[in-house]
Amino acid sequence: MKKTLTISFVSIALIFMSCEKDENSCVPVPVNNNEPCVDTSLIDGTSSCFDIYEPVCGCDGVTYGNSCYATIFYGVSSYVEGECCE
Repeated sequence: MKKTLTISFVSIALIFMSCEKDENSCVPVPVNNNEPCVDTSLIDGTSSCFDIYEPVCGCDGVTYGNSCYATIFYGVSSYVEGECCE
């Protein structure tokens, strides 16, 4: 039984370590070519988004959970895949 518990704790530790944010994997804030970064006409309060974490870096320098959240809820007109570098 102790052997099973040890393996379980090791497995859990490895999972948490693999989920840590890698500081080298961030992306620079995209340039929006003098266009407005937020377009309120894109915001749609009647729509919904899936809760899937596929981060995007908005032209406003904010990391959003996914492109749907960035566009539909916040009106971000330009983004790139990945977390923004701070």
